[in-house]
Amino acid sequence: MMLLIIPYPLLLAHLTWHQETETEREEGDLLTYLNKMEERTEEAQHREKRRARELEERKTRQYQEIKERDEEARMREEEFRVKMTRRGEMRNEEMRREVAAREERFLSLMELLAK
Repeated sequence: MMLLIIPYPLLLAHLTWHQETETEREEGDLLTYLNKMEERTEEAQHREKRRARELEERKTRQYQEIKERDEEARMREEEFRVKMTRRGEMRNEEMRREVAAREERFLSLMELLAK
């Protein structure tokens, strides 16, 4: 068996170096961990902002679609009213003509009877 004699200052220097290296490694690991956590946090914030923006765009698009459909429905309703009004006016005019024609026939019959 061989006995190794290490002078105390050398042993102390070695232990101190080893301890410093381990501390630096731990600090490095901690810094790496913190950096990764910061990156993940930034990525999560970025994703959240993107989702919020997409949601807002979707809401805006849906609002526009609803607005357009309402406008189209209003236009169709107005066209229908105009169409019905025209039909009503045409029926009224037709009825007036029929009434006028009946009055003429009635008057002509009355004239024939009067002769």
